Amino acid sequence: MIAIPDNIFLRLFADSVLKKNCEEIKYVSSSLALNNLLEDRCDAAIIPSLDLLQHKDLFISARNAISFDGYFSNQYLYFKENEKIIQDLYLRGDLSKNEIILSKILFRENYSSDINIIIDTKSIEIGSKNYLVSGNENFSDSLFKKGISFCDEICDLLDAPYVNYVIASKNRDTISEINRLFIDAENKVENYLRTSADVAIGNELKTELLNNFNSFYFEMTEIESDSLKELLRICYYQGLAEELFDINFV
Repeated sequence: MIAIPDNIFLRLFADSVLKKNCEEIKYVSSSLALNNLLEDRCDAAIIPSLDLLQHKDLFISARNAISFDGYFSNQYLYFKENEKIIQDLYLRGDLSKNEIILSKILFRENYSSDINIIIDTKSIEIGSKNYLVSGNENFSDSLFKKGISFCDEICDLLDAPYVNYVIASKNRDTISEINRLFIDAENKVENYLRTSADVAIGNELKTELLNNFNSFYFEMTEIESDSLKELLRICYYQGLAEELFDINFV
């Protein structure tokens, strides 16, 4: 069994790549994917990349990951109108360490602001608060068109794609088997989008995904692996990680 966060991008990956090769897929929140793996409730999990900061012993697929490099992404920023200095940032949606840690780094580097993070569960009030929204809420009524891609901002910080999720296991052989099975992911996802996805996600979102298909990736090339290493290094130099370490790529 593989545990994966429940968002549009990973649903696409699951429907087009995973279902043919996995006996069971368990959809969970991003914050719980790692716990499912550590507690042996699955054989592998797709986890937020910064979960590696506390679990460097995990084995990570060197073939597949979920990365973003452009406007169309899984997280968006929505800013309060006419506010010059940003102090409070309301986080909502499918949250993980990535959104909490990287929002602190981004606002420190780009806006010279040590923001106060507030986990928000109330009704969203676009224009009256500063938000970082993660996950499917961004695509409800095309909300994302009013926002700024958080992933695009992180890409600018890295000067490389942002590796949002990695495939992890406690067992090296499990990752080796995943690498053998989960091949040609980009083409499989695109083909699924063109032929079948409208049934699951609707024509409007399908069109947006196809028009922005060069903004998200499902394969781990040398570019993505180097970007992931740089992301972890930035966390270390910002004092948000205890040590530098080598990723256990398989």
